[in-house]
Amino acid sequence: MDLPGGAPPCGQCGLPYRPNGTTGSHVEIVWEVHVFKRFVVCQQYEQACSCPKPGLPQRVVAPPPARLIERGLLRVESIVEGLRRKFLYFTPVERMVAEWRQLGVEISPGTWCGIFQRLVPLLRPLVAALLAACRADGQWLMDETRWAVFVEVAGKGSSRWWLWVVVSPRVKFYILSPSRGSGVPKDFFGYDKSEGQCEWTGPLMVDRYSSYKFLATLLTLAFCWTHVRRDFVEAQAGAAADEVRGLVGVSRRGWA
Repeated sequence: MDLPGGAPPCGQCGLPYRPNGTTGSHVEIVWEVHVFKRFVVCQQYEQACSCPKPGLPQRVVAPPPARLIERGLLRVESIVEGLRRKFLYFTPVERMVAEWRQLGVEISPGTWCGIFQRLVPLLRPLVAALLAACRADGQWLMDETRWAVFVEVAGKGSSRWWLWVVVSPRVKFYILSPSRGSGVPKDFFGYDKSEGQCEWTGPLMVDRYSSYKFLATLLTLAFCWTHVRRDFVEAQAGAAADEVRGLVGVSRRGWA
């Protein structure tokens, strides 16, 4: 960058200042995003001779560049950005649509949802590898929480689903299920009812929810101390002073 009008003149004689071989500089961080449409032109050829058996169709078209989704509107870079927005930064689809619209490209909510659905088969090998690694670690924390899913499922009259998480030293594995029952941990640990055993065993930290009770003799259950302490807090809230002292004594003997 330079001064407006170039080198300034001396205020006394009018002789312009000259460069001294040095510059002043600073660093700026610039946010710049460009979304644009790319037109791909594929050359076409047609038969120029009259041979009855040329070995090719009468008209031949050069193939377009490979795409992640056949005949898809978005290039792989755009799909990756959509995945980042949705699943890394938890951006609602409608907000993504508005953001892209401001950048000059109209992508409907239905198009985004269709793209995410088309990607499911491509992600299944990754999910299987994460599940295998999580099971192989042999040490877990497991919990579940309510999760609203607005889809119709036969036999289920509400949108209440359950999001389960299994945390191992290397993996955080999420399981979305319409049930909070023991079927989810049974499936994860490979429970065999006829043998009465689990394929994957080890220490497991859980709260004392009933869905984990069947694992008491199959894995090493470690109960969360926050939930254990809650019993003492609730008991203390409605107990007399001598009962509180008894609870404290029990707690201390447990630690000893």
